[in-house]
Amino acid sequence: MNIDFTNNDDQTALIEVTVEPQDYKEDFESEIKSYQKKVNLKGFRKGKTPKSMIRKMYGSSVLTEIVTKKLQDALFEYLDSEKVDVLGQPIPSEDQEPLDFKVGEDLSYSFKFDLGLVPDFELAGIDDSYHYYDAVISDEVIDQQIDTLRRRGGTRESVESDFEEDDLISFNAREMEAGEVKDNGLETTFEVMVSMMEDEFKEKVLAAKVGDAIEFDIFKVEKDMSDEKVRKYLMNLDEEEADQEVNPEFRGEIVDATRLIKADLDEEFLTTAFGEEVKTEEEAREFIKKDLKQYLDEQADSLLFQEVHDKLMEETEIDMPDAFLKRWMLHNQNEDGSEPMTAEDIEQRYDDQFRESLRWQLISDKILKKYEVTVEKEEILEELGRRIQQYMPGQQLNQEVYNQILQSLANDEKQVQDAHGQIRTTKMFKALKVDLNLDKEEISQDDFEAKLKDIAEARQREAEASQASQDDLEIGEEE
Repeated sequence: MNIDFTNNDDQTALIEVTVEPQDYKEDFESEIKSYQKKVNLKGFRKGKTPKSMIRKMYGSSVLTEIVTKKLQDALFEYLDSEKVDVLGQPIPSEDQEPLDFKVGEDLSYSFKFDLGLVPDFELAGIDDSYHYYDAVISDEVIDQQIDTLRRRGGTRESVESDFEEDDLISFNAREMEAGEVKDNGLETTFEVMVSMMEDEFKEKVLAAKVGDAIEFDIFKVEKDMSDEKVRKYLMNLDEEEADQEVNPEFRGEIVDATRLIKADLDEEFLTTAFGEEVKTEEEAREFIKKDLKQYLDEQADSLLFQEVHDKLMEETEIDMPDAFLKRWMLHNQNEDGSEPMTAEDIEQRYDDQFRESLRWQLISDKILKKYEVTVEKEEILEELGRRIQQYMPGQQLNQEVYNQILQSLANDEKQVQDAHGQIRTTKMFKALKVDLNLDKEEISQDDFEAKLKDIAEARQREAEASQASQDDLEIGEEE
């Protein structure tokens, strides 16, 4: 076996592998004998077919298969042993001459391949200063969270009068006409919380008690309720009745009123809400603060990671073997069974997507190597387990069912690769973040969430503008 490696000046290389007769003859003869034992031809007993006939019938395909395997083994063994980092896979050189595999002539077979080499480059931008939002959790936010939990765990008790903001009032109401209850008019029941009432309606309710009747405009009962929702939720009209004419004036009797009694912050309530480790209000507040801070820091990390990504992509110079990569894409384009693309299609896809994606992959690989980031099997199983909980929120799975689902995901190559990639990226960023120069800005939760919304909307506008520009370009090319 002879291997010649030539490093070019454009981030490519030429490798020529020559398979000599002594490399394949023994394996060829062994395979022919194996065929002779298995083949059963008419006129010959099994295993007695002459070798000459076996060579004539199967020799060319056997020789092709053996030489090809010898070639592949030698090629990838060389790249591995010499630590040649390649982009994509080797592809046949454009000047590779066609080969004719001839049995019995003891020929040498030479194969030429072009390689794209991983460029040598330095990361740029890591030493820059990066803005980081350090969200502050206020006592007021924690108070709101505690209050929400107490409401959810609270109970309701009936009240007769002196209604308060959180009281829920139930009405039996009838449509009116000319100051009287309308014959055969609409009758409906509904309930509304005092805090959600329109001011004029609320004033009448607060002056009344259970059993009293008040007159009102049904379209002015609840704040910010559209006419459509009034018809659906207060008049209880179905879709077929929604357009019927109804007088707005109603007379409604207050038939029930209940008041929310918030749950006490005792140990039983707290352990149910937070787990066995939380037994006091102080511990609950600390738990909420830590949980909120973790969530907001994850959002801040996401913004930081995007800024780091953009900076590294903008400032890191990588000399890419563009011509080779386009040839490689063209050579391998139909492996997934998709429709073939023209050279022009490849050119556009390379410029629009592939090149920048590959640049980021190279940058990521360099960072991963620098920080020696690895992903263990146990971490992948933990991530898949976390995803099971996301897929089935609130469901209590017994251990057997959980294990079956986990095993199914672990056998799914796409799921495993996706989990591996996510874990690797997360660990890479955490390692990189330690060395970043962060310009921290303390910001309230409300202001930070408003900032996140503004950034998301800006990115959406950019994406829409980019898509519109791309659509215009495609239309222009069609014309």
